[in-house]
Amino acid sequence: MKIKNIFLVSSALVYLVAHPAWGQEATINSPSADASDAVTSDDIVVTAQRRSARNKDVPIAVSVLSAKTLENSGINNTQDLVSAVPGLRMNQAGVAINPTLRGVTTNLVFLSEPNIATYIDNVYQASNFFGAADLPDVESIQVLKGPQGTLFGRNATGGAILVTTRDPEFTTSGKISMSYGNYNNVRASAFITAPLAGDVLAASISGSYEHRSPYMHNIYPAGKESNLDNVLVRAKLRFRPSQSVDFILTGLYVHKYTGDGQTYSNLNGNNAFKSLLTVGQPLAVNPREFSSEQDLFFEVNLHSVNLRGTVEAGPGEFKTITAYTESSSPTNYDSDNTAGAFIPVKIGTNTATFTQELLYTLTGLSRLNGTVGAFYYRNKIGYNPLDFGPFMAIRTKETTSSVGIFGELSYDLTDRLQVTGGLRYSWERKNASVGFGAPGLPVPDASVAPLGTKSWSAVTPRASILYKLTPTTNLFVTYSEGFKSGVFNTTQGQPNPVDPEKLRSIEGGVKISRPGLDVSLTGFYYDYKNIQISSFDGLNSYLQNAASARIYGADLTAIWRPIDNLSLAAGANYLNAKYKSYPNAAVFVPIPVSGAPSCAWQNQAPANIGNVPMSCDATGTNLGYAPDFSASLSASYVAKTDAGTFTLSANGYYSSKFYMEPLNRIKQPAYATLGARIAWNPKAEPNLQLAVYGQNLTSAKIFETLIVQASDTYRFQMPATYGVEVKYSF
Repeated sequence: MKIKNIFLVSSALVYLVAHPAWGQEATINSPSADASDAVTSDDIVVTAQRRSARNKDVPIAVSVLSAKTLENSGINNTQDLVSAVPGLRMNQAGVAINPTLRGVTTNLVFLSEPNIATYIDNVYQASNFFGAADLPDVESIQVLKGPQGTLFGRNATGGAILVTTRDPEFTTSGKISMSYGNYNNVRASAFITAPLAGDVLAASISGSYEHRSPYMHNIYPAGKESNLDNVLVRAKLRFRPSQSVDFILTGLYVHKYTGDGQTYSNLNGNNAFKSLLTVGQPLAVNPREFSSEQDLFFEVNLHSVNLRGTVEAGPGEFKTITAYTESSSPTNYDSDNTAGAFIPVKIGTNTATFTQELLYTLTGLSRLNGTVGAFYYRNKIGYNPLDFGPFMAIRTKETTSSVGIFGELSYDLTDRLQVTGGLRYSWERKNASVGFGAPGLPVPDASVAPLGTKSWSAVTPRASILYKLTPTTNLFVTYSEGFKSGVFNTTQGQPNPVDPEKLRSIEGGVKISRPGLDVSLTGFYYDYKNIQISSFDGLNSYLQNAASARIYGADLTAIWRPIDNLSLAAGANYLNAKYKSYPNAAVFVPIPVSGAPSCAWQNQAPANIGNVPMSCDATGTNLGYAPDFSASLSASYVAKTDAGTFTLSANGYYSSKFYMEPLNRIKQPAYATLGARIAWNPKAEPNLQLAVYGQNLTSAKIFETLIVQASDTYRFQMPATYGVEVKYSF
């Protein structure tokens, strides 16, 4: 049995890596003062259990990236995390990010939410429109693998991404950065913090700006091309009247605008509308080309405010997190993906989200630690209007109310054995309405009628055993469950919602921490049911439930510092993800040169004149965006010379092939990327840094978006990028 083989291999690796610790521990020196930034598990603090703990003591697979690691790896936003976290993919549609983690993917459909939860400063981000978060003031990023249904709750079926930004400090400091690269890519960011009233009141402000010319070229002579322009401003006010009371008020403004985000080429020229094109209306088939008569763009405007408070109370601390967010996302999209105005689409999306979380973290008892809490969530989202040009206009609204009550306790049975148990009760209600109007005209509010109301509830447990095999080696096994609520297919006017999806996980592994060495190895198995899969009915996207899938694999991460000033990091992910049962998959099959379209598409030559919708048996096919193997390798070396300090960094990433839709008809070939950065801090001015950088230096052709509908349309990620950067810290 394959899953048995995974754990046998894991056990062998545990022995090979852990066993030498006894014989060699005395001969390995601790890092010197010059290498105080050495990364070991004793230094790596994670909050995967909603409380601070050393990574090796947490029975969860966690990838941790510090601000320095992000800088050296050229990671400017959460989309770039792929190159540093094997098993993670960040597919993009416009400015929306659809994460995939260990084969559990997010489908971008009207009114749906991600199933890889993203938290920024402990605030849940309901929309994947803010998934590509810029990072001008980031402190760390943690990627939690596996269902996090107990402590992080709703829509954390496949995992969670935790972004922590810098809080105000009571000493003045800051940094300013500017860079220029190819495609006229201009980036500027800044962060400054200062005390306002002694050790009681402090403030900080950070911001970023990015401008870039399009990398997708419009081959239609009369067509337009749009730039990318992003702005982010975050301001914080910190009130700390005593060492036991700390409150932070945060305001956030985000504006994102991209033209490339809505431009696509036609894969193999397969387009259902190309026979309608006239002379002078070319069809885009080459990578990084599109053809459209429209002014295509994807825009996001977001305003958010949150208040986080911490009060020490008894043997722990009480936390409150209150947040409110509003956003709007106007979009122009060319659904036919040609220079003919056959199906122009205009979308206006509006959201309003309120969350309140209360936590009590227990840390002051010798053998008992834990977290209990409650979470309230209310989200209003709608498309106003959804205009399908000559076909129809649709206005949709959906209101979600959710309550979660949860707790998790860890108890040390002995000095070497710890058990953890947790439980979460989730209740959720969705209320949907929809209105259909005349072609090309908005739908008045009076025409929007109730579609339906539905409630769901779920209990998601987690149980772990952690055993301290040696002072440097911990073994663990964890059982957990995840739950993602149902959703109405409002654009179809369906009164029956899609059922919730559920995931059960069992994983076990080892975490090893020695001076200069940090290793984590995990094997896992998922039982995944009622998977919410995106499909298309010829006019709009909708969700359907796939029957079930099983996923198993292994994760390996290692950080090694063999000598002072040199740090090496490696990661690998093995994955086997297949549908156990998916007999009625709603798919699109190419129209063949001869004969009728069929589910046996492999035996028919495509005419490349479009696809037709069919119901086929996808049982046994691979889940989308789930490569069998992916790996990353990075190195950073600091050289101190008479001219100053040089930091040389390089990172490589490899992915085997993977499929992108249930029939496994379209695949991403295997690829490799390479990034590099060389930075210089002059000896005369050590706070000044000059750098050159490059990303995807192999110019790998990587699918960023694939849309399989009446046509096969796609867009690749950016080719090789490079530039120069200047940074000043104080």
